Amino acid sequence: MEKKLLTVNDSRIAYIETGEPSAPPVLLLHGFPETSLMWEAIVPTLQKNGYRAIAPDLPGFGQSEPMRQASTWENYIDFITRFLDALRIADVHLVVHDWGGLIGLRWACDHSARVKSLVLSSFTFSLDYEWHELAQAFRTPQKGEAVFKQLAENKELWQERMRTLIPAVTREQLTDFYGIYKSPESRRVALELYRSGDLDKLVPYQEKLKQMECPVTVISGEMDMFVPVSFASSFQDLIAHANIHKLPDAGHFVYMEQTEIVSGIIADHFVKMNLGGKPMNT
Repeated sequence: MEKKLLTVNDSRIAYIETGEPSAPPVLLLHGFPETSLMWEAIVPTLQKNGYRAIAPDLPGFGQSEPMRQASTWENYIDFITRFLDALRIADVHLVVHDWGGLIGLRWACDHSARVKSLVLSSFTFSLDYEWHELAQAFRTPQKGEAVFKQLAENKELWQERMRTLIPAVTREQLTDFYGIYKSPESRRVALELYRSGDLDKLVPYQEKLKQMECPVTVISGEMDMFVPVSFASSFQDLIAHANIHKLPDAGHFVYMEQTEIVSGIIADHFVKMNLGGKPMNT
């Protein structure tokens, strides 16, 4: 899909946009090591059902330039506000995955009046979560740099691993995703993000989540090796009205592994909840 360019706080940001400009906007936030291309199979569902899909490459990922300031969790949250303001979008439906969830849900809690609904997948806000082994390596000084350098120097091995995790991944997607590894500068972006990810920062958000009143759908893969499926249920402890979907044959990358099923769940989220879209005539 062709990406557009927008300058946000002096950084050039690449993003995908489909649908009518007047349609209700849906902001899609990817995780690590992905880019906006992870949403290729999902945005047609949104467009078909009368929504405007907007998916940025987060700063430093894909074809977007890094932020001028440090690539911390907090600065990515601030980026969401600046990005939407640059597009003159007041409120959004939010669809998130992995780090996009950690960034997007904190933003949503801080700007609940701007959030119309939430679709959450493959991440957790639980204070009981422990970073998986690879994330722990990224968060460790020197060790993280060494791991990233090793991954950068073994592109073919990395691609093979990604194809194992996401059998349907395309060559274009792999090339785009690999951008975060390609240089010391891009690798610094990911290391700064992971090292800012102290989960005790989520303490004040536990109560904020309980106050979220918008429609919420949670999608989790039962074979997720990075965020165990048990954490999906924890959202219902925080957001009692959340609709939980656990996919038995999916891992971490649910949107790309179980595209047809997830597209159906997303269509149900938007159509059955009557969230404002006007479906296209077929």
